[in-house]
Amino acid sequence: MDVRRAGLLVSAGPRGAYVLHPGDVMDLAPHPDAGRHGGCCGPDGRVEVNRVCGCGAEAAIACAAKAPPRAP
Repeated sequence: MDVRRAGLLVSAGPRGAYVLHPGDVMDLAPHPDAGRHGGCCGPDGRVEVNRVCGCGAEAAIACAAKAPPRAP
């Protein structure tokens, strides 16, 4: 089954990682270290943690950059 066509999300991270929609997570903000934001069209998820929670703790890796489609 091609998960992209089925509309399913698969984590590109380590096994057991959670995939969440950013709108479902409260109080996340961009990391204060701008070097962690990466990507020309949004965060690409290739750098370290790039989101912090309201208390300042590193909390998530956002990935929202455009990417070319992968070959099947």
